[in-house]
Amino acid sequence: MAGKEGKNIFPVVILLVAVFMSAAILAAGYLAFRYFEKQERIESAQQLAAIADLKTGEIIQWRKERFGDAAVFNRNPAFSALVERYFDNPHDADAGAQIHAWMAKVHSHYQYDRLCLHDADGRGWISIPDEADHHQSQYSLEANKILQSGAVAFEDFHVDPHNHGVYLSVLAPVLDPQTLSIPIGILVMRIDPENYLYPLINRWPTPSPTAETLIVRREGGMAAFLNAVRFDPDSALKRMEPLTKKTLPAVMAVSGKQGIVEGLDYRNQKVLADIRPIPDSPWFMVAKIDLAEVYAPIRDRMWWLIILVTALLIATVAVAGLIWRHQRARFFKEKYEMTDALRESEERLRAVVANLERSNRELEQFAYVASHDLQEPLRMVSSYTQLLARHFEGQLDEKAKKYIDYAVDGAVRMGQLINDLLVFARVGTRGTPFKSVDTHALLGVVIKNLSVSIAEARVMVTNDDLPVVWADASQLTMVFQNLVANAIKFRGETAPHIHVSAAQRDREWVFSVKDNGIGIDEKYKDRIFIIFQRLHTREEYPGTGIGLAICMRIIERHGGRIWFESEPGQGATFFFTIPKNRETTFPEP
Repeated sequence: MAGKEGKNIFPVVILLVAVFMSAAILAAGYLAFRYFEKQERIESAQQLAAIADLKTGEIIQWRKERFGDAAVFNRNPAFSALVERYFDNPHDADAGAQIHAWMAKVHSHYQYDRLCLHDADGRGWISIPDEADHHQSQYSLEANKILQSGAVAFEDFHVDPHNHGVYLSVLAPVLDPQTLSIPIGILVMRIDPENYLYPLINRWPTPSPTAETLIVRREGGMAAFLNAVRFDPDSALKRMEPLTKKTLPAVMAVSGKQGIVEGLDYRNQKVLADIRPIPDSPWFMVAKIDLAEVYAPIRDRMWWLIILVTALLIATVAVAGLIWRHQRARFFKEKYEMTDALRESEERLRAVVANLERSNRELEQFAYVASHDLQEPLRMVSSYTQLLARHFEGQLDEKAKKYIDYAVDGAVRMGQLINDLLVFARVGTRGTPFKSVDTHALLGVVIKNLSVSIAEARVMVTNDDLPVVWADASQLTMVFQNLVANAIKFRGETAPHIHVSAAQRDREWVFSVKDNGIGIDEKYKDRIFIIFQRLHTREEYPGTGIGLAICMRIIERHGGRIWFESEPGQGATFFFTIPKNRETTFPEP
């Protein structure tokens, strides 16, 4: 029957193994895919961060250079003297020519779109290129504010009202040559970002169909795009997005976020972006790439991964089939061999059991005979020694009396030791069958047995509700009596208090006997349950040193454990467990 069941179960086992292996292969494939996906995202994020670092640094350097160009005119006494001469006398051809030469040199070398010199009232005097119609248009409210401050500043991206082009300007106030503090004019150095700044921003170091870099700034409740986006070439300073679009990287940037983010761009496409402010400017950098492009390489790997996983699955099924066929052949061969081996094993086991039963009977008989034969001469020694003491009373000196007392005490202790040894030997062989035992009533019996000791030591014994357990009542009584007696014996100077409780834990009852006595050092936790092991001399505390060993043997017979928790001088708590093998519960009140 068992062989038939094994034969029927084995294909199921093979099938389960094949299913498990298939699941493991699929899980490994999925984890590999997720790993590649994560790596691609990390690499793309690192690339975006590197590009954003590079471009931010280039823009900062570009702005510093433009400030440097303007500084040539800002606090230059020679240039200021020429401007003052020219403003005082517009017919001073030499002054006009020198100013024109300075401005023309900067215009040609640094590719400014236009340079215009204005006086403090905003009138245009010299323009390069020379187009008089535009002199007045170069002077703005921003230029007037900068003129009053006397410091070089940028006029940010703006739309020219005449040609509708996007420009930004560097404004360099010209100060009086004597004090270099009173502005007498301003040089407006207009920049066409299409010539250098936009190409710098838009340039991407590697070919990419979706990657781009944007410069944005905050205008009220909107995020303004300062350069044209890749997929809308005419959007510079025209595309505005409300700050309520929280998923837009540009909005995240002007709202104060920094670092790598995921969101939806102006095309409503999922993108990965690096966003950061550009120091010393109102601008924010957004370097982004479509997530579809980030994960595009994974699609190629995914097909190879699918092919590999499919091949592994087919191989797994094939191997499982071969194993099943091979194991089926072995099964019938081993079935016959196992039948013979099982028959031989059963015969050997019966012989071992018979020998063990005979040994137990002989050991029990030996223990009984040894205790009986030893007890008789001990009783004779004790009786005749006491008779000798009474017969020669008054004739013996104190030393002789002491020797007689030693002999009697030794015989009594030997008898007690033999009795304890007999109890220890019979724990596993003379126990009564297990039955339902009310441990609350059992504790009452123990307290009654120890009533004299409890009264003499003025011990207070308390207990919680105790359960009904499946146990040997007489042996469990012995455990409680040993533990309570030890608690009385090893009491401290304070009023003795012993508390017994029980608690359910999983499939067992945990009993505890707690006292406030002298306590035990934790280093003796293993030694204390060994037979004849004592922690004190007989003069300090009487006893044979077998009590706790008997307790451990009884608890182990019940399938439980025994241990203690204590600190010297803080009392001790002994715990033991009884399995809940049958109906074990708290008794009805």
